Amino acid sequence: NWHAAHVLLWVKPTGATSMKPVLPRRFTIADAMILIATSAVGWFGVQSTLGGTFGLRRIFAAWRARTPGPDTLVVVGLAIVVPFLATTTAAILTMRLRRPRPTSRRLFRQPGTVACVAALLAMLIEAGWVASLLARKTWLMGPDEVFVFHVPQVGFAVVGGWLSLAMAGRWRPEPGWIDRAGRLVGVCWIVATLLWWSRDYLN
Repeated sequence: NWHAAHVLLWVKPTGATSMKPVLPRRFTIADAMILIATSAVGWFGVQSTLGGTFGLRRIFAAWRARTPGPDTLVVVGLAIVVPFLATTTAAILTMRLRRPRPTSRRLFRQPGTVACVAALLAMLIEAGWVASLLARKTWLMGPDEVFVFHVPQVGFAVVGGWLSLAMAGRWRPEPGWIDRAGRLVGVCWIVATLLWWSRDYLN
């Protein structure tokens, strides 16, 4: 039946001798509210990036000169997608940490969770570094370009987290929607990194 097909996680209650199955959590209204709230923040990020040097001003100037290069389209595409990707990463991690959830030991063996944690930590580290440069007024680019220019660091963090899981033999994906969404986010960060690298070869 459905329960037997989807039970892969087990926890042992305190003081009990038997094992109790824990089913992957279903999508709830609270999850939908988290996604809506983070999408609003992502839209604010899009408005910021599209106003920067590598945003609408650059692509409009290129079209006006009738020379819109593919590299310009890649950068503007990333400027639109990456803010939403960043907020979606935080949203999925927040939903993953909501109860009911697996034990911490099993939770951090799931590639979806590891991808979101690694990406979020990389973003926080980069944000702290940029903030320190802005405070000292030594940042050469506008704060609206932070999302796009630091995509490779986030992609590297995801790859590093997944390689660590695989090499340690702890790759334990969950069949539920949350871990699948986390894995999809990790793949999107890696693809965004490849696209960022490709812009220099598209002229």
